[in-house]
Formats: sequence, C-alpha cells, structure tokens
Amino acid sequence: MNYFGARNVSREKVRRDLIRYDERWPERQFWLAGDLKIDRRRGGEVRVTFPLRYNLRRGSAHASGKVMKTIVLQKSGSNDFKITGVSERKI
Repeated sequence: MNYFGARNVSREKVRRDLIRYDERWPERQFWLAGDLKIDRRRGGEVRVTFPLRYNLRRGSAHASGKVMKTIVLQKSGSNDFKITGVSERKI
C-alpha cells in the first residue's frame, strides 16, 4: 500500500500506525467538509478525494483542522475493492 507518501507499506505497519494514532487521540470526530471527487482509472483503480474536517482530543490536548484526503481503491472482485493508497494534506 502507498501510505502517506511511503511506497509498499505492509499491512502490519499500517495496523501499528493506526493503533498509535488511536492511543494518541482516543476521542476523534471526522466529517466531510465538501464534495467527493471520484477519478476512475485503468485496471479498475478508483481515486476518491474529499475535504475532511477533524477534531481530536486526549484529556486537555486538542487538535482540529481540515485536510484534503485521498483514498485509492483497487477492484479486487466483482463487487469488492481494497485500499491501496492513503494520503492527505492540510488545507
């Protein structure tokens, strides 16, 4: 998977990263902040880009803002997709 700029990241590394994120920010809110842009590509790949607002909290620590999130999906069956890329940039 292409994960935040790093290529060929293993599922295990992504899993560990998500666990660390959950520990750092146990209280999280996310919501769409605009429209989805869907770009269909060759080979059954689909790129979905959307603005996302977030509000994170851990005790007295707090972070909030807005990012442009991109998720790349690859068709893996007749009605199935797998995530093959994730990235975001602050806006």
